[in-house]
Amino acid sequence: MAVMTPPRAHDHGAHDHGAHDHGDGAEDFLAAPRHRLFAVFAERWAAEEGVEALRFEGFGEDEDIWLLSGDEGIARLDATGEGHGRLARLLRRFQAAMSPQPDYWVRLDDALRGGASVVSVLVDREGDVEAVARMLRLHGATFVARFGDWVFTPVAA
Repeated sequence: MAVMTPPRAHDHGAHDHGAHDHGDGAEDFLAAPRHRLFAVFAERWAAEEGVEALRFEGFGEDEDIWLLSGDEGIARLDATGEGHGRLARLLRRFQAAMSPQPDYWVRLDDALRGGASVVSVLVDREGDVEAVARMLRLHGATFVARFGDWVFTPVAA
């Protein structure tokens, strides 16, 4: 099964959904992944089943669905911004200050470090947010939130 990891800057062309290459050789930094739903899965197989269910229901193309896991997922998420320089650190602090879930990046990082997988789905239409969250939860997702323009907001679906 093909599941996209977050695109590198040279892979995503004009469709910038928040992954950035800062030219330092590090994996892309998920700076501000606008209009994406994030969900944590304890097991990778459950995350993959959730992704397949989304595709079956017509939510998202390959490039719209990211599956983060392991060291690569941790590096791309970079919860504190430490791996991507001063601007990234400032951005993470700003996001934490503005968010009703100020520790969401850190909680995602903790989940990845604990062996969990994180699925992120581009959800441009407001009406699809709850449907996507509900479908992911049916497959075992926990800790579901949407990153809007600058901050995470929990999704209660």
